Amino acid sequence: MQALVPNMVPREHLLNALALNSASQHGSRLVGPGLTGPVLAAAGAGGAFFLASAFYLVSLGLVLRMKTVSKGAVAPSKGVLGNLLAGITYAYSHRLVALIILLVAVHCAFTMSFEALLPSLSEGRLGAGGEGFSYLMMAVGAGSLVGTLALAWLKGEKGQGQLVLWLGLLSGLSPLALAASTNLPMAGVSAAAMGLSQAGFMTVTATIIQSTVPDAIRGRVMSIYVLHAGGVMSFANLANGSLADYITAPVLLTVAAAVFLGALLVSLLVPTLRRLYVGQSATERAAV
Repeated sequence: MQALVPNMVPREHLLNALALNSASQHGSRLVGPGLTGPVLAAAGAGGAFFLASAFYLVSLGLVLRMKTVSKGAVAPSKGVLGNLLAGITYAYSHRLVALIILLVAVHCAFTMSFEALLPSLSEGRLGAGGEGFSYLMMAVGAGSLVGTLALAWLKGEKGQGQLVLWLGLLSGLSPLALAASTNLPMAGVSAAAMGLSQAGFMTVTATIIQSTVPDAIRGRVMSIYVLHAGGVMSFANLANGSLADYITAPVLLTVAAAVFLGALLVSLLVPTLRRLYVGQSATERAAV
């Protein structure tokens, strides 16, 4: 779906379009818990899953209305595996794309895999129970929505590299603030900052890759980007959920945030990423 966006909007509006797309996804973290809570109370988990399925049907109807044709190109002689290998080869051989994918994987592993820790944090540190968990998730969603909508107002490609650096910095600092929170309002503000910075970071990095990769192979490269982001995050959430039985959630949040901040500082020493941070253009990125 993301790979179709550049075929529908002018290049200079790519960040705006991807930001609005992200806003619809991340905003569900704000709307979802608000809808699910009353349904859980009235109809239990079965009713909540039924509601989710109903929304999926609405989504399917909207997807079926899409008439945009992908401009991607595949070589019939190579077969499925050959074409997939071409995407993998490009993703790992293009220095900037490979480094961004690696940075995103580290970001997802150490800053975005927090959901398994929120119940423990709400119950043990904040004493707010399941209700506190819902509020924290809604705060993350609200921050994500605000962050992505703010990006939708930005014009052109100028400053995208600087945004990656500053949003990455905030994405590492905000979990530290959440870990230090001693009450629900303070935790809510920290969670909102996490949502804002993390959603913004993911949106901008996706935009940079979209504007760097040739149209013919963009879908395959974006699939690899999503695979690294979602795959790493799922395993990190599993690990955090297991470790939370032995180590407190604030400690896990602090250690993970420190690791990511260390990785972000190391990235400043890498010439390819340093050029991105100081304002490298999309044309220059594509030539790397």
